[in-house]
Amino acid sequence: MASTRLALIQGGKRSEGSSGTTATASSGLQLSLPGLAPSRAAIVSLGYHDLPFSRFEEVLARHDVRRIVDIRVSASFSGNGFDPERVFRFFEGRKIRYFRFPALGNRFIGDHLNPQVVLHWYREHLSQCTAELAALFKLVRDGPALLLGPSERHEGSEREALVEALSEVDSDFSLAIEDPLQRAREE
Repeated sequence: MASTRLALIQGGKRSEGSSGTTATASSGLQLSLPGLAPSRAAIVSLGYHDLPFSRFEEVLARHDVRRIVDIRVSASFSGNGFDPERVFRFFEGRKIRYFRFPALGNRFIGDHLNPQVVLHWYREHLSQCTAELAALFKLVRDGPALLLGPSERHEGSEREALVEALSEVDSDFSLAIEDPLQRAREE
């Protein structure tokens, strides 16, 4: 029998147990099962590096994503079956709205050789973006939003820094971290 894992999520921080764990949620906490669309404000974190378009479609459908939040400074869709026309046709067909937040993008990439220094500068920048973060939270509050960024992994990425900064504005959201490349390797 396959093991099901439960995740207790509060403002993007999760603790996991096995299906044998009795889980309870106090006020402000949510229980979720991996792969199920949350019923409240939610962020799905997805890196697009080497991501095939078919996996991108799969993630959006599985989480019933209604909004795409693109924080890339210079947004483009290309490679692995991506092209702007196909992407936006897919968004239109699923009634997905696309939002760009270039003010929340990491403008420090390339300014230093150490990626940790760049990430530190980015976190400092986000701490000054209160109005933009509040606007972003309004989108997240209205239903599942996909946070799109270049890094394959969420941990140590700009998406993680942004989720942490957003939780300073309001922590009443859940976070689903998608690794479709890992899923593809498992299949």
